[in-house]
Amino acid sequence: MKRNTFVSLGFNCEAAYQFRRVNGDDQASFFSWTYCKFNPLLGLIKADFDGVLLWENVKKLGLMVHDHAFDVSFHGEVFNNTRDGADVELAKALLADMQSKFRYLAERWRHTVSTAGLTTYFLKIKHNDPNAPDARRAAVELRDLLRMKYPAHEFRIVVLQSLESVEREPQWDEDRIFNRYLQRYAADVDPENDAFTSSWDAIFAEFPVQQTRPEPVEVATPAVVTPPPATSAAPRLPALLRRWFPAAILRTR
Repeated sequence: MKRNTFVSLGFNCEAAYQFRRVNGDDQASFFSWTYCKFNPLLGLIKADFDGVLLWENVKKLGLMVHDHAFDVSFHGEVFNNTRDGADVELAKALLADMQSKFRYLAERWRHTVSTAGLTTYFLKIKHNDPNAPDARRAAVELRDLLRMKYPAHEFRIVVLQSLESVEREPQWDEDRIFNRYLQRYAADVDPENDAFTSSWDAIFAEFPVQQTRPEPVEVATPAVVTPPPATSAAPRLPALLRRWFPAAILRTR
């Protein structure tokens, strides 16, 4: 079977929750469980994810860890009120644990863009950001970056916008780019259960989420707080998600 991969490019985790709802499985990518605006998204791809989550660049931001070097936030309870107090070494160890997980996801990204098969990227445009780029120009910039960086990569980009913020436009005349619309975005406080699912279902009817399971990716695993089982293969991703994300972010089945 030809590989058919669906990848969320943010800006938050709503698309990732919808993939899981219709596909019944977690196929997480690097951006699935992050809060990442468009320019930081381009910056991470251009940097090949190198230098992400360095101790000197991170700080606590609510329940997330914010990397100010890339201006992207990651779900994870690294600090738990320790950055400015005691247990700094514990926070560093927990950050190392998170770094290991995102190295795995970065390696999955590299594997995806270098393996034959179609990848559908879902790019959700953040409307209430005064610095947000025009959706069409953003999609073209992303497409051109992917073409330049991964010339053999077969992909398409589905650009998602909210009809609460923009008016529906006819299909743009842009190669590999499809502008589609949600009736509204889910609330940030409950992106899993507040989604306007009929809008998503209409999009998935056009772009069916029928994925082959990602192949396991081999990555070196550094010392972490809780060592993984003794095995030469990288842990399967759902196990990693259960280990690194709190239950409030990712419920296990």
